[in-house]
Amino acid sequence: MVDVTGHLRAGENAIAARVFDTGLGALRSCGGLTATVEAVTRRDGRRFRVQDLDRARLRTASGLWAVPALRFATSR
Repeated sequence: MVDVTGHLRAGENAIAARVFDTGLGALRSCGGLTATVEAVTRRDGRRFRVQDLDRARLRTASGLWAVPALRFATSR
C-alpha cells in the first residue's frame, strides 16, 4: 500500500503506476543463451560460470499480483 495523500491537490489528479519486473523474462526469451555461453567458452576458455541456468526456465511469480485499486478514507 502506498499513501499518496500528501501528493494530492484540489481538483482532478492523475495517478500512474509503473511496474518493473526482474530480468528473468528477458533471460527466458533469449533462447540462444546456452549456445552463446558455450561458444564464448570454446573461444576464450572458461572465464565465468553461469549458475543455475537450467532453473531460468522454471515458472516464477513476479509482476503485479493484484489489480491496483484506490481506497478513499475520510479523516477523523
